[in-house]
Amino acid sequence: MIRLLRSSSHGNAISVFEDSGRGLISKCSESPSGIERLQKEKAGWDWYRKDVLAYEYFSNTYARLDLNKIAGQKILYTKPFLKTAPVLERCLAHYIERWPKEQNVPVHGDLTLDNVIIDDEDAHFIDWEHFSMELHPWGFDALYLLLSALLLPLKKDQLPSKEDYTKFMELLFTLFDHGLSAELAEYPLSKYREIFQTRSCWADIIKCSPNKLFPTQYDELYVDIVDDQITRRIRHKRYDEYKKTVQKKAA
Repeated sequence: MIRLLRSSSHGNAISVFEDSGRGLISKCSESPSGIERLQKEKAGWDWYRKDVLAYEYFSNTYARLDLNKIAGQKILYTKPFLKTAPVLERCLAHYIERWPKEQNVPVHGDLTLDNVIIDDEDAHFIDWEHFSMELHPWGFDALYLLLSALLLPLKKDQLPSKEDYTKFMELLFTLFDHGLSAELAEYPLSKYREIFQTRSCWADIIKCSPNKLFPTQYDELYVDIVDDQITRRIRHKRYDEYKKTVQKKAA
């Protein structure tokens, strides 16, 4: 049985079908922008996990990708942060294991819980339409995932709770332990907005799917408040670690 899952989601000009009989997800487009995104998707799967690609066809006027369906569970990105935290921990472990241990790395480009499948053993990242080989700081996708899980379940004028921030910082420092730079993590919403607005690989997404990149959707005051809360906590944690180091040397 073949059924339409979605058509031109966020203006991406791609139709997505499920062939349950053959265990395939098919993505098709006749639009130049959709064909370009499917080319990025193919490149993403080639980089991340080649065994998912079952069939591909590209011409100047049509593109199609058949992907072997990954079994597992999708978690609603609108669930509260503290409810999704165990899944996020698994996602971070997967990112830390799979991404190159280098200062700058390729990016998935849209890593939210909506693009994650969880099974009994691992997390799997899907929907690589925004993949880019243009290098970004290590942890770019993982931090974006954490921020999306923290903020997207909230109303636009609602701020995270103290408990949300506490758990967020615990997960954030897991990334610090494996190579995340303070340059990206301090004032993170502002940093992502700057990257999206200045790097050419994001131009098509901003043009065709203006609501897709969530850090660009908040007003400046909201961004300032959230960035300040996160950055103060990072610096307080570092100061606490510095004091412990000084005390050890003095002992």
